[in-house]
Amino acid sequence: RMLALCLALPESGGAYLARLGEDHFTSPRLRAAFLRLREHLDDPLEGLADADADLINVIVRLQAVDDEPATAANLEFRWMLLERDRLRRELKHAGDDGADAARTVALQRELGHLNDVIASSPPVNGPLAR
Repeated sequence: RMLALCLALPESGGAYLARLGEDHFTSPRLRAAFLRLREHLDDPLEGLADADADLINVIVRLQAVDDEPATAANLEFRWMLLERDRLRRELKHAGDDGADAARTVALQRELGHLNDVIASSPPVNGPLAR
């Protein structure tokens, strides 16, 4: 939904795309769409060829999503949800890569703060808001 909101609000969406990283997306297709939108938000389909059919399909589907109002508040909320999920994944794998205890604690604090902000945010219209 975040990418669909960025498409619907390109003037604000571009700034959010700049804040996002590839690690915010676990789906290879959404990651590819994110990379495309980050560079070609104004016309994401321009220059794509038949060989890019999968990417074209994802972008067209994102353009068709309209189950949530395209507002700055919803963009911010969706960004927080993606960031929360990214932090959860990073925490889950922190021990796998030998992260030190201080880094793990910092991630836990950041995640806790973000969870508090999400919980105190006004409701977002749309399915599966939280």
